[in-house]
Amino acid sequence: IMNLCRGITLTKALSATFTMMAVMPLATKAQTPTSSPTAPPTLSPSSSPTTAPTLAPTSSPTTAPTSSPSSSPTQSPTVLIGCPPLWTSVTTGDIDPGTLVSHPDDSTGAAIRVVYECKDHPYNLYCPQSGFEPGTLYSPMAWIRLGKCNSAIDFEAPTFSPTNLPTFLPTFSLWEKEGCPELSFDTSLATAYATGEVVAFSLWEKEGCPELSFDTSLATAYATGEVVALDEVVYECVASTSARCNQAGWEPVTGEYWEEAWTILGRCAGSIAPTETTTLYPLWEKVGCPEEYNSGETYADGSVVSSEKGVVYKCKPFPDEGHCNTHSPDSDYGYLGWETLGSCVGTLSPTLNPTANPTNLPTLLPTHALWETIGCPPEFDASLATAYATGEVVALDEVVYECVASTSARCNQAGWEPVTGEYWEEAWTILGRCAGSIAPTETTTLYPLWEKVGCPEEYNSGETYADGSVVSSEKGVVYKCKPFPDEGHCNTHSPDSDYGYLGWETLGSCVGTLSPTLNPTANPTNLPTLLPTHALWETIGCPPEFDASLATAYATGEVVEYEGDVYECVASTSARCNQAGWEPVTGEYWEEAWMVLGSCTGTIVPTASPSREILPPWENTGCPEEYTTDTTYEEGDNVSAYESRVFECKPWPDMGFCNMFPPEDEENGDLGWMTVGGCDGTLAPTDAPTVLPEVIGCSAPAYDSSASYMDGDLVQERGDIYECNEWPYSLWCNNPVYMPGTDIGSSAWTKTGPC
Repeated sequence: IMNLCRGITLTKALSATFTMMAVMPLATKAQTPTSSPTAPPTLSPSSSPTTAPTLAPTSSPTTAPTSSPSSSPTQSPTVLIGCPPLWTSVTTGDIDPGTLVSHPDDSTGAAIRVVYECKDHPYNLYCPQSGFEPGTLYSPMAWIRLGKCNSAIDFEAPTFSPTNLPTFLPTFSLWEKEGCPELSFDTSLATAYATGEVVAFSLWEKEGCPELSFDTSLATAYATGEVVALDEVVYECVASTSARCNQAGWEPVTGEYWEEAWTILGRCAGSIAPTETTTLYPLWEKVGCPEEYNSGETYADGSVVSSEKGVVYKCKPFPDEGHCNTHSPDSDYGYLGWETLGSCVGTLSPTLNPTANPTNLPTLLPTHALWETIGCPPEFDASLATAYATGEVVALDEVVYECVASTSARCNQAGWEPVTGEYWEEAWTILGRCAGSIAPTETTTLYPLWEKVGCPEEYNSGETYADGSVVSSEKGVVYKCKPFPDEGHCNTHSPDSDYGYLGWETLGSCVGTLSPTLNPTANPTNLPTLLPTHALWETIGCPPEFDASLATAYATGEVVEYEGDVYECVASTSARCNQAGWEPVTGEYWEEAWMVLGSCTGTIVPTASPSREILPPWENTGCPEEYTTDTTYEEGDNVSAYESRVFECKPWPDMGFCNMFPPEDEENGDLGWMTVGGCDGTLAPTDAPTVLPEVIGCSAPAYDSSASYMDGDLVQERGDIYECNEWPYSLWCNNPVYMPGTDIGSSAWTKTGPC
């Protein structure tokens, strides 16, 4: 029923069709105040973060909307006869969503009033409060202004059953020209159109139509963001209250007010083909998978589940948490309520049941990986006297936390202290475990030379720096000030300080001072000499010499030698690399066409026939079994591949990849496997492969992965004695993943000495 292209007259036709008469024309919506309050006047939170507001629900917004909701009708639902009851404040009880009230209109006579509709939950909780009286400054947070009424006429409740609704316009003929206009209609409404411009109504972004067709019986409820098809047109539910999308009068196209509930995404044909492509996610922060999603369970903000394919999801906070109980996380609309945390393998390690007032708080959370730096940062100031900037890191009980609050003042406020504060997760994020202190280092990181010759001016704390400012440090490292919103840190932290990374990015190293820019001449007589600070490039010998006659064309990526330095053609158009003015070093614009790779001497030695890499023999005699997909591998397991190469499964958290990719996988094999040597022949059989015998002189039994252990139990493993740690860490003594002698095993076992 749809033609290939429709004229711009579609909007005009719909506008003319949907014009309806009214007893009294509606006034325009009340303008929203230019400065929205950050909290309702009667519900402002107390100074102590532990006290909740008296009436506001936990899901109520913290910021007043900047404009009236888009779901309010621009015309009365039907002809409104008379006025609903006058609004009065209510001290007890609630006002139901959708309740109609009237309020005196100061600008007209006493008989004329303004009609308001109470918003949906949770905003209806504001409707009975005097601070949100209709027509006042904060009225738009609780009420939707519908129009005016005459109180001299008896009130009749409005209905929502249009009797003469238009059907979808099927009669669009082909426009007078062949083909479609060059411009497609911008459904984001970001493009302004002049009178007389024509556009085409294009296909939506996906192939085929959505699985859901609009339910014309109005029995199906639609969530905001859901898409449906109707007469080969795709619509998205955009109502601020999703109930509008299946109400009479708001049906796509045919409903009088449909444009307030739906937006057109484009045309479609056929159905969306299912895809079986599996997305590879990195492993999430914990070991093992949480429980799978169950449609019979009830989920809330922060709930964590997994799918059958080993993907971990977390339920989004309000206002999206409601979708967690209507859509599974791996369904087409799962993204409405769930966010992806990563992939997982196996089952989740046991967690401790929290107590109301724990007396023995663990000092080291056993599931946190070590953070990226050796040693612990400064200790968190429990007196709250120290102010922390966003991005600063502290240690508390050997766990590293980063201040991530949008307002850095949160990070040293009572109630937001790491772990102990009630709202700490809003201000801090865990980076990992740490031990000891960060040792001062004098090691100089070697950076490649930056793009210019010489060093810019050194950083000076008395100067003011902005986005793009370039400075150097005493050690010859070049830094550039980051753009907004990070540029403010450039004037509070020097680039080589502990927190210099907050405002500065490293460009490279430098030697000497910046050379003054030479004014270009037609025939320069004083050409720069060989730059002495270029390191040798990665290949032995020099590539072919640059053709100074410019007769040779160079492709992007080709390398040449000029006066002992190696240059790579990097021009976006390769013709630049042999044009006058772009010659290496001597050309005025040479840096746009060439990049210095380093210095060179001699000629490139011709490549010999490839030879087999000789690996050192691994610690055992013979080769272990080859990798198979039927075997489950754990940390330390050995396999062979390529006939004589031995690989070992990496420790946690990388061991999960050992069961996902074989070591021969060129792209992903090194995620879980590392080469430990070469082998020859078959692996010699070992005696007693399951339980190690007791070592002479030790009374403790050998560790048994099937045994049950308690805190204080002693075992021997590989010639050493280990003691099971105190509760709660003793829970891990019965998990084979934490066997003594491994890195992660130190969370459960303490080595007491040799046998």
